[in-house]
Amino acid sequence: MTPLPKGALSARARRSPILLCLDYDGTIAEIVDDPACAAPHPEAPALLRRLVARPDRVALAIVSGREVSVLRRFLGIDDGLILVGVHGLQILWPDGEREMNAGGARGDLARLRAWISASVPRSLGFRVEDKEFSIALHYRSAPAEAAERIRDAFVEYVKNNTPALTLSPGKCVIEALPRIAGKGHAIRVLLRRFPGFVPVYFGDDLSDEDAFAAIGEAGLSIFVGPERKSAARYRVDSPRDVIRALMEIATAIESNFIPQAEQKPS
Repeated sequence: MTPLPKGALSARARRSPILLCLDYDGTIAEIVDDPACAAPHPEAPALLRRLVARPDRVALAIVSGREVSVLRRFLGIDDGLILVGVHGLQILWPDGEREMNAGGARGDLARLRAWISASVPRSLGFRVEDKEFSIALHYRSAPAEAAERIRDAFVEYVKNNTPALTLSPGKCVIEALPRIAGKGHAIRVLLRRFPGFVPVYFGDDLSDEDAFAAIGEAGLSIFVGPERKSAARYRVDSPRDVIRALMEIATAIESNFIPQAEQKPS
Protein backbone atom coordinates (compact mmCIF):
# COMPACT_ATOMS: atom_id res chain seq x y z
CA MET A 1 0.00 0.00 0.00
CA THR A 2 1.03 3.58 -0.61
CA PRO A 3 -0.49 6.73 0.91
CA LEU A 4 -3.53 7.94 -1.00
CA PRO A 5 -2.17 10.57 -3.41
CA LYS A 6 -3.45 14.08 -2.90
CA GLY A 7 -6.03 14.95 -5.53
CA ALA A 8 -6.50 11.35 -6.73
CA LEU A 9 -10.13 11.23 -5.66
CA SER A 10 -11.13 14.62 -7.04
CA ALA A 11 -9.47 13.74 -10.36
CA ARG A 12 -11.34 10.45 -10.50
CA ALA A 13 -14.66 12.11 -9.60
CA ARG A 14 -14.19 14.66 -12.39
CA ARG A 15 -13.38 12.03 -15.02
CA SER A 16 -16.24 9.60 -14.45
CA PRO A 17 -19.13 8.80 -12.12
CA ILE A 18 -18.03 6.78 -9.11
CA LEU A 19 -19.51 4.01 -7.00
CA LEU A 20 -18.37 5.21 -3.58
CA CYS A 21 -18.48 2.45 -0.96
CA LEU A 22 -17.74 3.06 2.71
CA ASP A 23 -17.41 0.61 5.55
CA TYR A 24 -18.94 1.96 8.77
CA ASP A 25 -16.99 1.03 11.92
CA GLY A 26 -13.39 2.22 11.76
CA THR A 27 -14.05 4.09 8.51
CA ILE A 28 -16.70 6.79 9.05
CA ALA A 29 -17.07 5.96 12.75
CA GLU A 30 -14.34 5.39 15.32
CA ILE A 31 -13.97 1.93 16.85
CA VAL A 32 -15.44 1.91 20.38
CA ASP A 33 -15.72 -0.73 23.10
CA ASP A 34 -19.52 -0.87 22.85
CA PRO A 35 -20.62 -1.20 19.20
CA ALA A 36 -24.03 0.19 20.13
CA CYS A 37 -22.34 3.54 20.83
CA ALA A 38 -20.42 3.82 17.55
CA ALA A 39 -21.83 7.12 16.31
CA PRO A 40 -20.61 8.38 12.93
CA HIS A 41 -17.96 11.08 12.75
CA PRO A 42 -19.77 14.40 13.44
CA GLU A 43 -19.15 15.64 9.90
CA ALA A 44 -20.11 12.41 8.15
CA PRO A 45 -23.93 12.74 7.83
CA ALA A 46 -23.78 16.20 6.26
CA LEU A 47 -21.09 15.07 3.82
CA LEU A 48 -23.08 12.00 2.84
CA ARG A 49 -26.10 14.21 2.12
CA ARG A 50 -23.97 16.39 -0.16
CA LEU A 51 -22.81 13.32 -2.04
CA VAL A 52 -26.21 11.68 -2.52
CA ALA A 53 -27.51 14.99 -3.90
CA ARG A 54 -25.55 14.23 -7.11
CA PRO A 55 -26.68 10.73 -8.16
CA ASP A 56 -25.48 11.49 -11.69
CA ARG A 57 -21.90 11.61 -10.39
CA VAL A 58 -21.92 9.41 -7.26
CA ALA A 59 -23.68 6.20 -6.24
CA LEU A 60 -23.06 6.10 -2.48
CA ALA A 61 -23.21 2.85 -0.50
CA ILE A 62 -22.45 2.01 3.12
CA VAL A 63 -21.17 -1.58 3.07
CA SER A 64 -21.06 -3.04 6.57
CA GLY A 65 -21.36 -6.11 8.70
CA ARG A 66 -24.06 -4.30 10.68
CA GLU A 67 -27.76 -4.67 9.98
CA VAL A 68 -29.35 -2.18 7.61
CA SER A 69 -31.74 -1.00 10.34
CA VAL A 70 -28.80 -0.13 12.61
CA LEU A 71 -26.97 1.78 9.86
CA ARG A 72 -30.15 3.71 9.07
CA ARG A 73 -30.60 4.67 12.72
CA PHE A 74 -26.98 5.81 13.11
CA LEU A 75 -26.89 7.88 9.92
CA GLY A 76 -30.44 9.27 9.82
CA ILE A 77 -30.42 9.53 6.01
CA ASP A 78 -33.49 8.24 4.18
CA ASP A 79 -32.97 9.49 0.64
CA GLY A 80 -30.40 8.48 -1.95
CA LEU A 81 -28.18 6.27 0.21
CA ILE A 82 -27.64 2.56 -0.50
CA LEU A 83 -27.35 0.52 2.69
CA VAL A 84 -25.64 -2.86 2.41
CA GLY A 85 -25.82 -4.80 5.67
CA VAL A 86 -24.62 -8.12 7.07
CA HIS A 87 -21.85 -8.41 4.46
CA GLY A 88 -24.21 -8.14 1.50
CA LEU A 89 -27.07 -10.30 2.82
CA GLN A 90 -29.27 -7.22 3.27
CA ILE A 91 -29.53 -4.38 0.74
CA LEU A 92 -31.80 -1.34 0.96
CA TRP A 93 -31.82 0.55 -2.35
CA PRO A 94 -32.62 4.29 -2.56
CA ASP A 95 -36.05 3.59 -4.09
CA GLY A 96 -37.05 1.52 -1.03
CA GLU A 97 -36.50 -1.87 -2.67
CA ARG A 98 -35.11 -4.43 -0.22
CA GLU A 99 -33.08 -7.55 -0.95
CA MET A 100 -32.66 -10.24 1.71
CA ASN A 101 -30.82 -13.54 1.31
CA ALA A 102 -30.11 -16.11 4.02
CA GLY A 103 -28.26 -18.35 1.58
CA GLY A 104 -30.05 -21.50 2.79
CA ALA A 105 -28.44 -21.23 6.22
CA ARG A 106 -31.42 -20.73 8.56
CA GLY A 107 -31.16 -24.23 10.07
CA ASP A 108 -27.45 -23.90 10.81
CA LEU A 109 -27.99 -20.44 12.31
CA ALA A 110 -30.62 -21.91 14.64
CA ARG A 111 -28.20 -24.65 15.75
CA LEU A 112 -25.49 -22.08 16.42
CA ARG A 113 -27.90 -19.97 18.52
CA ALA A 114 -28.61 -23.00 20.70
CA TRP A 115 -24.88 -23.68 21.13
CA ILE A 116 -24.22 -20.05 22.08
CA SER A 117 -27.02 -20.09 24.64
CA ALA A 118 -25.43 -23.08 26.36
CA SER A 119 -21.74 -22.22 25.91
CA VAL A 120 -21.03 -18.46 25.95
CA PRO A 121 -20.79 -16.88 29.43
CA ARG A 122 -22.26 -13.39 28.90
CA SER A 123 -21.17 -12.39 32.43
CA LEU A 124 -17.50 -12.43 31.35
CA GLY A 125 -17.92 -9.57 28.90
CA PHE A 126 -18.89 -11.45 25.75
CA ARG A 127 -21.55 -9.88 23.56
CA VAL A 128 -23.54 -11.78 20.96
CA GLU A 129 -24.88 -9.76 18.04
CA ASP A 130 -27.65 -11.69 16.30
CA LYS A 131 -28.44 -10.13 12.90
CA GLU A 132 -30.99 -12.77 11.80
CA PHE A 133 -28.84 -13.86 8.84
CA SER A 134 -25.54 -13.95 10.76
CA ILE A 135 -24.28 -14.15 14.34
CA ALA A 136 -21.24 -12.25 15.66
CA LEU A 137 -19.38 -12.98 18.89
CA HIS A 138 -17.72 -9.86 20.31
CA TYR A 139 -14.99 -10.48 22.88
CA ARG A 140 -13.25 -7.10 23.21
CA SER A 141 -14.42 -6.75 26.85
CA ALA A 142 -13.72 -10.36 27.91
CA PRO A 143 -10.57 -11.44 29.80
CA ALA A 144 -7.85 -12.56 27.39
CA GLU A 145 -7.81 -16.24 28.41
CA ALA A 146 -11.59 -16.57 28.27
CA ALA A 147 -11.75 -14.62 25.00
CA GLU A 148 -9.32 -17.02 23.30
CA ARG A 149 -10.99 -20.14 24.70
CA ILE A 150 -14.57 -19.20 23.79
CA ARG A 151 -13.59 -17.78 20.39
CA ASP A 152 -11.77 -21.03 19.52
CA ALA A 153 -14.76 -23.10 20.68
CA PHE A 154 -17.07 -20.95 18.54
CA VAL A 155 -14.84 -21.50 15.51
CA GLU A 156 -14.67 -25.26 16.07
CA TYR A 157 -18.44 -25.57 16.46
CA VAL A 158 -19.12 -23.66 13.25
CA LYS A 159 -16.54 -25.65 11.27
CA ASN A 160 -17.76 -29.03 12.50
CA ASN A 161 -21.53 -28.55 12.78
CA THR A 162 -22.78 -25.82 10.42
CA PRO A 163 -21.74 -26.57 6.81
CA ALA A 164 -23.87 -23.73 5.37
CA LEU A 165 -21.94 -21.15 7.39
CA THR A 166 -18.48 -19.65 7.06
CA LEU A 167 -16.42 -17.52 9.44
CA SER A 168 -15.38 -13.89 9.11
CA PRO A 169 -12.83 -12.60 11.65
CA GLY A 170 -12.63 -8.94 12.64
CA LYS A 171 -11.24 -6.71 15.37
CA CYS A 172 -12.09 -8.63 18.58
CA VAL A 173 -15.06 -10.25 16.85
CA ILE A 174 -15.71 -13.49 14.99
CA GLU A 175 -18.82 -13.80 12.85
CA ALA A 176 -20.64 -16.82 11.41
CA LEU A 177 -22.57 -16.09 8.24
CA PRO A 178 -23.91 -17.86 5.14
CA ARG A 179 -21.28 -18.83 2.60
CA ILE A 180 -22.87 -16.59 -0.01
CA ALA A 181 -22.05 -13.53 2.11
CA GLY A 182 -19.06 -11.29 1.63
CA LYS A 183 -18.28 -7.69 0.83
CA GLY A 184 -16.74 -8.76 -2.47
CA HIS A 185 -20.10 -10.28 -3.42
CA ALA A 186 -21.76 -7.00 -2.40
CA ILE A 187 -19.40 -5.00 -4.63
CA ARG A 188 -20.21 -7.20 -7.62
CA VAL A 189 -23.96 -6.72 -7.03
CA LEU A 190 -23.47 -2.94 -6.82
CA LEU A 191 -21.35 -2.79 -9.98
CA ARG A 192 -24.03 -4.66 -11.93
CA ARG A 193 -26.54 -2.08 -10.73
CA PHE A 194 -24.31 0.86 -11.71
CA PRO A 195 -22.50 0.00 -14.96
CA GLY A 196 -20.02 2.64 -15.97
CA PHE A 197 -19.45 3.82 -12.39
CA VAL A 198 -15.86 3.40 -11.16
CA PRO A 199 -15.64 1.75 -7.70
CA VAL A 200 -13.95 3.59 -4.83
CA TYR A 201 -13.91 1.64 -1.56
CA PHE A 202 -12.78 2.63 1.94
CA GLY A 203 -12.51 -0.05 4.65
CA ASP A 204 -10.49 -0.89 7.74
CA ASP A 205 -11.13 -4.52 8.64
CA LEU A 206 -10.28 -8.02 7.47
CA SER A 207 -13.82 -8.35 6.09
CA ASP A 208 -13.04 -5.51 3.66
CA GLU A 209 -10.20 -7.45 2.02
CA ASP A 210 -12.74 -9.38 -0.03
CA ALA A 211 -14.02 -6.07 -1.44
CA PHE A 212 -10.50 -4.77 -2.13
CA ALA A 213 -9.75 -7.95 -4.09
CA ALA A 214 -13.04 -7.73 -6.03
CA ILE A 215 -12.20 -4.18 -7.15
CA GLY A 216 -8.65 -4.99 -8.19
CA GLU A 217 -7.37 -2.54 -10.80
CA ALA A 218 -10.86 -1.46 -11.84
CA GLY A 219 -11.03 1.34 -9.27
CA LEU A 220 -9.51 2.72 -6.07
CA SER A 221 -9.32 0.64 -2.90
CA ILE A 222 -8.24 2.45 0.27
CA PHE A 223 -7.36 0.80 3.58
CA VAL A 224 -8.05 2.86 6.72
CA GLY A 225 -5.57 2.36 9.55
CA PRO A 226 -1.93 1.61 10.37
CA GLU A 227 0.27 -0.01 7.72
CA ARG A 228 -0.29 -3.76 7.26
CA LYS A 229 -0.52 -6.30 4.48
CA SER A 230 -3.65 -5.65 2.44
CA ALA A 231 -5.13 -6.09 -1.03
CA ALA A 232 -5.91 -2.35 -1.03
CA ARG A 233 -3.91 -0.12 -3.37
CA TYR A 234 -3.78 2.89 -1.04
CA ARG A 235 -3.97 3.76 2.63
CA VAL A 236 -5.11 6.57 4.93
CA ASP A 237 -4.52 6.72 8.67
CA SER A 238 -7.94 7.19 10.26
CA PRO A 239 -11.63 8.07 9.88
CA ARG A 240 -10.61 11.71 10.05
CA ASP A 241 -8.71 11.18 6.78
CA VAL A 242 -11.77 9.50 5.27
CA ILE A 243 -13.79 12.63 6.10
CA ARG A 244 -11.17 14.76 4.32
CA ALA A 245 -11.41 12.46 1.32
CA LEU A 246 -15.21 12.76 1.23
CA MET A 247 -14.86 16.55 1.36
CA GLU A 248 -12.50 16.35 -1.62
CA ILE A 249 -15.00 14.29 -3.62
CA ALA A 250 -17.97 16.49 -2.67
CA THR A 251 -16.10 19.65 -3.69
CA ALA A 252 -15.11 18.10 -7.01
CA ILE A 253 -18.63 17.03 -7.99
CA GLU A 254 -20.17 20.32 -6.86
CA SER A 255 -17.78 22.38 -8.96
CA ASN A 256 -18.83 23.50 -12.40
CA PHE A 257 -17.83 20.52 -14.49
CA ILE A 258 -18.69 19.60 -18.07
CA PRO A 259 -17.59 16.13 -19.21
CA GLN A 260 -15.08 16.31 -22.00
CA ALA A 261 -17.43 14.61 -24.46
CA GLU A 262 -19.98 17.39 -23.93
CA GLN A 263 -17.60 20.31 -24.30
CA LYS A 264 -18.11 22.34 -27.47
CA PRO A 265 -15.11 23.38 -29.54
CA SER A 266 -14.30 27.09 -29.34
